[in-house]
Amino acid sequence: MKGYRAKVAVMAAMARGRKRVDRKDFKGAIRLFDEAVRLDAQCAQAYLYRAGLKLLVRDDAGALSDFRAISGLDHSHLPAYRDLTTLSAEEFPELIAAAERVLRLAPRCAWAHVFHAFSLRSLMRYEDAIRDLDRAVACEPRSAALWAMRSRVKLTNRQKLYDGVRDMEKAVSLAPEWGWLNCWLGEALRHQGEFRRALKSLDRGLALDARYLRGHAWRGGVLVALGRHKDAVRSLTRSLAFDPIYHYDFEYTADQKSWAHNQRMLAHRGLGSVPRALDDLNKAHAFGPRYAWVYNPDQEAGIFQKGIAELDEAIAKTPRLAWAFAWRGWTYEHWGRLEEALNDFSQALRLSPRLAWPWAWRGKALLALSRADEALSCLDRAIRLDGGYAQAFGWRGEARRLLGRLAPAADDFTRAIRLDHRAAWAFAGRGECRQKQGRTLESLRDLDRALAICPDYAEALAWRAESRRLLGELKGALADADAALSLKPGLVLVYVTRALVKQGLRDYKGQLADFRRAARLDPTLLEARG
Repeated sequence: MKGYRAKVAVMAAMARGRKRVDRKDFKGAIRLFDEAVRLDAQCAQAYLYRAGLKLLVRDDAGALSDFRAISGLDHSHLPAYRDLTTLSAEEFPELIAAAERVLRLAPRCAWAHVFHAFSLRSLMRYEDAIRDLDRAVACEPRSAALWAMRSRVKLTNRQKLYDGVRDMEKAVSLAPEWGWLNCWLGEALRHQGEFRRALKSLDRGLALDARYLRGHAWRGGVLVALGRHKDAVRSLTRSLAFDPIYHYDFEYTADQKSWAHNQRMLAHRGLGSVPRALDDLNKAHAFGPRYAWVYNPDQEAGIFQKGIAELDEAIAKTPRLAWAFAWRGWTYEHWGRLEEALNDFSQALRLSPRLAWPWAWRGKALLALSRADEALSCLDRAIRLDGGYAQAFGWRGEARRLLGRLAPAADDFTRAIRLDHRAAWAFAGRGECRQKQGRTLESLRDLDRALAICPDYAEALAWRAESRRLLGELKGALADADAALSLKPGLVLVYVTRALVKQGLRDYKGQLADFRRAARLDPTLLEARG
């Protein structure tokens, strides 16, 4: 099936199928993916997604048939293989066991290994995913697409960065005429910091495949890194032209698009256009709420100061620019200067009282000041204005938890999870609430999910240690408590949990040492516990 309108029909069938999945109508979804395959027998995404659906209904033979069919497709124009083009292993954890069941039947089926790897990758089990992709490549060592799949997973796992670049170079050597592969090599080189080599690969890829939107986005990101801001704006604007149909690329409209808006924000900042940068930042944050005016994981004061100075200058030029006040407040909040943050949020809301995010951000700042009642009022307002902002539900859940309203708090975390299924913080918050409600097994399941998504989440390890202690799993509790304290030695209550675990293990000397550490960190804690 040829032509743009035909591709629209295929994508529409897949979109309807995904809506059936939301309603747990898997057989109805399979029929719609059957239609997509009938319309375009080369659509690898339809086979991959349909195979997952067949696994869920235990049609292992049908799933295996789809996995085998993918090997025979033309991969030269099908770059949207990512974990997001398959069913979510977070939402359907049984997919992993189902894929393993099929692999026992056909251990040499390369794309069954790919599917299993994608499921593991979505849970951040990168090493396990890479082992599966090793097997896939061994099954079909001349498949450029499989070398590219393994490269992308290695690039996500920073320890395997250079291996990932080498894999992508191998993929390009196997299929040098594939535009998307050259673009993926450019993106791999961008990750490695080799921006000039990256630009050459991206230019070569886009010469071969000028309509590949991700390639234009990655090229824009490289140009930002090289300081060529005008050229970057042009490339990123092209990538945001919203034509995902060409590659059946569902996810460009969310994940990649948010990244592209964030990069264009940086380009506009480089050109001194703060209002345009703020507009792009709002769009980036709407798609991916991790984006902010200042990315500063090390909390360096100089980086915060630079971001604040840019917004100061914009406010001096345009005193009624509400979003400049809002983002300056958000930057102050991340810096820990909470009173200044509250002042900026108040000013933003005076200028534009119907902005939902500043109400939510004000609520978060009030939570940090232990003003939970005021925070709850702000967060209620934010949610009335925008019921799709997952963070607002999470912060309201935290406010309700602090006020002792555990059941509504757990409901808020559940709503946050529905909006963002990768929100480790929401699973952890719900796990803590359920633990306090005495629903310890459910708490443990939530904390397991949080840690599958984010293994170094110290607070989730701490809460899981307490859940395991309550269930009598003392060795597991001790391991979690040790891990939490190695990440954050100041988590006072974890010393208490660990002391109680050591008491159960008859390590009385260790128990006493942990109680003493807790008392040194917070002298009032043990008094409160009697």
